[in-house]
Amino acid sequence: MNLPDKRGFTLTELLIVISIIGLFSAIVMVNFRHGRESDEFRRVSTELHQNFRLAQNYSIGGNSIKYCERSSTDHEFYPCEDNSYCNLGVGPWDPEYECKAAVPLGGYGINVRSTERYTLFGDTTADHLLTDSTEDFIIVENNVFTKGVHIESFRFGTADPATPSSENTLDVTFTPPTGTMNFYLNGAEAIDDDAEPYFTLELLLGSDFIEGSCRKVSLHRISGQISEDMSSCNW
Repeated sequence: MNLPDKRGFTLTELLIVISIIGLFSAIVMVNFRHGRESDEFRRVSTELHQNFRLAQNYSIGGNSIKYCERSSTDHEFYPCEDNSYCNLGVGPWDPEYECKAAVPLGGYGINVRSTERYTLFGDTTADHLLTDSTEDFIIVENNVFTKGVHIESFRFGTADPATPSSENTLDVTFTPPTGTMNFYLNGAEAIDDDAEPYFTLELLLGSDFIEGSCRKVSLHRISGQISEDMSSCNW
């Protein structure tokens, strides 16, 4: 009488199968994590590009903002909803403390003074600069470092690149109603060796999680074109 064959997997065979499954799982997880970090990097870079576009469109479209013509805290452009925000409860309302809606005189812009953040603002003083919160209207401040992204450097034309900091402050504004683009460096118009305003500006973004690959936001002052794409990390 023949007995049925009861052979199964040996311990060695099981270990080999488990190892193969573990290897493939590790590969899938690494690729998934890399893909997620790559998507996040692209999203942050695209958001910067879109905020430049937003400032440009706000200026061309004549978008208004609500701010105090004067306030008890001396924040002339204090954001408000109605006149009570500007009076701040100091006695009866005075016409000097008016909450009004108006297009910023200098339009809208982006300020970069750090590798970690940038600010979208209304240029109420028309000096093409984000002066401070008492004189210009801050719309939103974006912290790119929370996503492991940094604004590595920026460059006008073919000039040497600069790292954004309090000593290398960049302001890009769009003057209404045509949305004329303005480049300012450390409070002065960015000009070349011939004392002519630069035509182009590029900002290079890098990621803590992706080596050897950067993204670049490019602006052309004359055409008004703004674009974003992959880039090498070298100028």
